[in-house]
Amino acid sequence: MLVIVALTIVLSFPAWQLARRRGNDTPLMLGLALPAVMIWIMLTINGYGAQSLSNVVEVFYLFAAGVGLAYAHLFLVGRTWARVRPTALWMMLGLIAAAVLLRTFMPLLPE
Repeated sequence: MLVIVALTIVLSFPAWQLARRRGNDTPLMLGLALPAVMIWIMLTINGYGAQSLSNVVEVFYLFAAGVGLAYAHLFLVGRTWARVRPTALWMMLGLIAAAVLLRTFMPLLPE
C-alpha cells in the first residue's frame, strides 16, 4: 500500500510542479486520493461492504482517479478559476464519496 501511495505522489508531482510555476498550486494536489483511501481502509476494517481480497482493486481505482484529477485540476481548473484550493477540496470530497460508493455497491469479486 505504501508503494502505491508513493507512486501516486510521484505521478502527481509533475502536475504540481507545473502548477507551482504558474502560481496556482496547492499542496493538496499531491495527495488527493489519500483521505479517500484512509476512509476506504476504515470502512473495510469495520466490515462495511463486500469483504474479499479481490476488492483491494478499489484502492487502485481511487489512486488512479486521484492522479487523473490532479492533472484535470492543472489543465482545466487552473486555467478557468482563480481560486484553486476550494476546487481541490471539492475533488478530495468527491474521491471520499467515491470510496464510500465503491464499498457500498462493488460486488463480491471472486479471488
